[in-house]
Amino acid sequence: MKIPVYLTILAIVAVCGCSDKKEVTFASLPDDAVIVKVNDDVLTKRDIVRFIQIEQGYARKLKGAERSRFEQAIEKDFFNFVPKYINQRLLVQDAKRCKVLTPEEAKKRMDALLDIVAKSRKTTREKLLADDSEDGWFVREAVEKRVWIDAHAASNIPPAVVVTPQMATNYLNLIEEETAAARSTNEAIRARLEGIRADCLAGKASFTNIAVQIGCADWDLGEKEGMEFDTASMRDAVFALKEGMISPVLESEEDLFLLYVAKVIPAEKNKDGKTVHPERRHAYQLALAKQDYPVKLTYEQAFKDLSYQLQAQAVKNFVDDLKTNGVNVIEWPNGTNLFKRIPPRR
Repeated sequence: MKIPVYLTILAIVAVCGCSDKKEVTFASLPDDAVIVKVNDDVLTKRDIVRFIQIEQGYARKLKGAERSRFEQAIEKDFFNFVPKYINQRLLVQDAKRCKVLTPEEAKKRMDALLDIVAKSRKTTREKLLADDSEDGWFVREAVEKRVWIDAHAASNIPPAVVVTPQMATNYLNLIEEETAAARSTNEAIRARLEGIRADCLAGKASFTNIAVQIGCADWDLGEKEGMEFDTASMRDAVFALKEGMISPVLESEEDLFLLYVAKVIPAEKNKDGKTVHPERRHAYQLALAKQDYPVKLTYEQAFKDLSYQLQAQAVKNFVDDLKTNGVNVIEWPNGTNLFKRIPPRR
């Protein structure tokens, strides 16, 4: 499995360029180094690493494709952490300057939200926020940000446009059009794969040659025993095929694909008849990414979602103004390119 970029960053000290002078990188900084300062609020390297470690801990509890997807999300979270931190700190600071909540109101709302989070995790607020809690500090900060930002948005950041019933209806119609277009695209992809399968079975084409030509990622699955597959569905599909067989078109959450079993390696047994190495299959895949379907919504959900999008745009515009109004100061003690000078994927 590829090593995610964030793991490489956290694991090594990267030195870029050919000169003897070492450039400042995220990995080369000490844990207490300040990454960015937003007025009086400071974000350190330790804060970012701690958050990523929490997400890594959660990922380790998952298996197969679910774990793989979550690890990819962690990588995005790593690169989005600093810009998100800046936006949220500016909003919270401005909300407090505007006194959208009294300290008592803020505490009451935070306690209520913390109780909800604690209940979802089958624990208490006190245990959730305990000093030795794995992510209590992060939950506390996340809840505080949500309370202040939501209050600020409700009081001072109205959307530029108020959603009307006709807008919601038009939005539903657009979703239906996008769904039809995605369905048509996926049907064309399925037909293409069925054609490739027919050509391969007729001896008119080579499965592996086509996979290389198309540029499929990870087309060679290698020799695997049952337990080595990421998902049970992939394992079952491969082991349902005999040597030389090509599967019908299969479907996962992300792809439409074909499987080809090039070789069956029988189980190995010792002189006592005990299996010492399970049966293995050398398989190849030819996968094409599906077109994503938009989420199907009811009228009420469409109205709410459209309202959320317009509110989010208003908040973005508000934050952009906070960054340029001359009141707020954003400082980068170690430069702004810390996340650009990173090792490539390996």
